[in-house]
Amino acid sequence: MARPKKIASLTKADKKTSTMANKWSRLRRIEFIDFRLCVDGKINRADLVSFFNISVPQASLDLSYYRELVEKAKPSRTNLIYDKHLKVYVRADDFIPIFPNRCSPETFFSDLKMVSTNQLDADRCFFGFTPDVGVASLHNPRRIVSPEIMCNLIDAMRAHLVLHIVYSSVSSNKKDDYLIAPHSFGFNGLRWHVRAYCYDSHTYKDYVLTRIVSTEKPRTAAPSDRFPDPIGNGFKEIGTGGKDDKDWN
Repeated sequence: MARPKKIASLTKADKKTSTMANKWSRLRRIEFIDFRLCVDGKINRADLVSFFNISVPQASLDLSYYRELVEKAKPSRTNLIYDKHLKVYVRADDFIPIFPNRCSPETFFSDLKMVSTNQLDADRCFFGFTPDVGVASLHNPRRIVSPEIMCNLIDAMRAHLVLHIVYSSVSSNKKDDYLIAPHSFGFNGLRWHVRAYCYDSHTYKDYVLTRIVSTEKPRTAAPSDRFPDPIGNGFKEIGTGGKDDKDWN
């Protein structure tokens, strides 16, 4: 019978990647503990086991590690106390979050709004108790941007490349082709736009991301736009980068 092949040992790069992944996972779990104590006022091992799919011993280690962090923090504090009657860790009177931004009212209410409108992904939702929310304004349906379009836009921005897009216009109710040089994203409170120079109209424009039907992979550097001057004789040349967009700046 043939001997089973020996499994190759991890390379240094593999070990480094594995170590970084474990650190990142632990960081998220510590952030989770911090958030649950702040918002729910309590946490137990089962919360960690259920959310992160880890073992009970690992959950115990994470809670112990969290306790060590708050004891070494400035100012030193307790943050959590084990309630033997409830069999959970409860928020201590001296609680100060380790992650103040994650536990800030701004983040809490932003996430709460997303939860109430089904826009917060499950792996980002740290809520245990979720208060009832009444939204007193109309919400547009969740708009989906394909990963391919997002990556092509980012690639074009990073290297200042031209990008061919097919765009669905509301005014004309048809799909138009444009050659653009994108440089920034913008959010108006309701939807995301991409700010770009349009070679077809010889000006900078905003394009709603969810109306971009398709894109080609960007490969060509975005040149300055040179075209016949509509006012005078000769040609006019315009830069197509973000620094050249006066209205944006």
